[in-house]
Amino acid sequence: VVGGLVAAGLIAILIVFSLMGRQGDSSVLFSNLSPGDSMEIQSHLDRLGVPYHVSKKGALIRVPSKDVYALRMQLSDEGLPRHHGAGFDIFNHPSLATTDFRPEGSVS
Repeated sequence: VVGGLVAAGLIAILIVFSLMGRQGDSSVLFSNLSPGDSMEIQSHLDRLGVPYHVSKKGALIRVPSKDVYALRMQLSDEGLPRHHGAGFDIFNHPSLATTDFRPEGSVS
């Protein structure tokens, strides 16, 4: 009985470590994707033969860690993702809370 419990415990530990190992070699390529962007990116990854994992109803795509940066550059060249967040561009457009005050200074 004790031997069976020890064996079951060891098997459970091996399963946990193998699952953790699989997650460790993949990284997030993109997150918060629109459904359209997710489908286009998946199509590109299929054509490139890159293994990927989709979660959160397609909003998150994971790829092998070694490929993340190259894939981001390659997909960026294709204009993907098309619908992304505002990023630093939000600072280029004044909001309702913005005042007309602009500090003026001179550089001597």
